[in-house]
Formats: sequence, structure tokens, C-alpha cells
Amino acid sequence: MKWNGFATTCKAIWPTGPQAIPAKKSCDCAFRAALQVNIRNAHYPLSATLLSLSDMEERAIALQAHSDALLADAIEKLKAADERINFLESERKAAKTHIRETELKVEDLQSTVEDLQSAVDEADSRMKAAGQRLWQAERSARASATRAEEAEKALVQVEEAIRTQLIGKRAAPSKRVAAA
Repeated sequence: MKWNGFATTCKAIWPTGPQAIPAKKSCDCAFRAALQVNIRNAHYPLSATLLSLSDMEERAIALQAHSDALLADAIEKLKAADERINFLESERKAAKTHIRETELKVEDLQSTVEDLQSAVDEADSRMKAAGQRLWQAERSARASATRAEEAEKALVQVEEAIRTQLIGKRAAPSKRVAAA
């Protein structure tokens, strides 16, 4: 179909433009409007008017079919767009929910990391204190070992002195007995 030619024909039939036709979906209304225009322009011969009426009726039917097809296509596109919008909206809501859940998990993990860091710091502090106590105990043990060695040496010297005295006392009576 040539729609440009049809538009030219429409201008000839409806000099005031398509807005003069009642805005209804029925082909019957468009046909009546075209008939009224033809009656007003009665200077056309009757055969031309009848021919024009049948042409106009065919064109009106074709225009109505084309309009219906465009409308159906537009409605389908609108439904598809609406479905896509609904799908994307539900996806956005799901993503938003997932993001919030992830944020909560991250906050929980951060709290856990902070708790673990506190525990590590406390354990580190305890280990340092235990290391300090161990160092003091080792130093005390070395000092005690040194004192024990000194005490043992002193004990050995005391034992030696006691032996020397005992032996000296025993030897002295034997000399007395020999001299007697």
C-alpha cells in the first residue's frame, strides 16, 4: 500500500485534515465522514462520487486494519516492556536484598575480625608476660644454681675441715699412746 498517496487522497477528501473525522475505531464512522465530505463537494459527477466512495471505503478499511495492526503491535511491545520492567524490578529487588545480606555478612565478619584481633592482642600480651616471667625464672634459677654450687663448695670445704680436725684429733691420741 502507498500510504503517502493515501495521505494525499485524504487531504483532497478531508480539506480540514484528519482531525475533522470523529476519533472512533469503527470503519463505519470514517466511512460516514467521508460520505459527508463527498456530499458537501457535490460538484463531482455521481459516478466519480460512487467510485470515490468505494475507494474511500477500501482505503478506510485498509487504514483501519493498518491502525489495528499498529495498535496490536504497540500493545504487544508495551506488554513486553512492562514484563521486562517487572522482571528488572524484581531482579533489582533481589540484588538489593543480596547486597544487604552481603553487607550484614561483611559487618559480621568485620566484628569477628575485630574480636579475633583483640584475642590475638590479648594472647600476645599474655605471651610477653609469660616470656618475662620465664626470663625472670631462668635468671632466678641461674642465681640459685650459682648459690647451690657455692654452697656445695662451702660444704665440701666444711667437710674437709671437719675431716682434717677429726684426723688431727685421732692422730694426736695415737701419738700420746706411742709416747707412753
